[in-house]
Amino acid sequence: IWGGAWRLPSAAEFSELQNNCEWEISSMNGVNGYKVIGKNGNSIFIPFAGGYVNETCYYNGRQAYLWSSTPQGEIVSVCLFMDYNEVSNYNINKDFGLSIRPVVR
Repeated sequence: IWGGAWRLPSAAEFSELQNNCEWEISSMNGVNGYKVIGKNGNSIFIPFAGGYVNETCYYNGRQAYLWSSTPQGEIVSVCLFMDYNEVSNYNINKDFGLSIRPVVR
């Protein structure tokens, strides 16, 4: 859909990000989230955008979820879960509306 070399990161890549980067609570344009800083000094911002169940957004401003490309069966897939106290891979139903952070190969 994105074209070119864009894709979702795998659960293993999320684990690598967790273990090899510095994570700091931050704010950008009034939105809370994590600033993730790599060993090379490059950074990304992941906002606490919450997640959707049906048409209702839950935990906006308090939690973030990013889809990975790693399925865990027919109805569950791995996401990266973040809140003010934790960053971890998490299994969640595929019908939830979560954010994505595509990467280029």
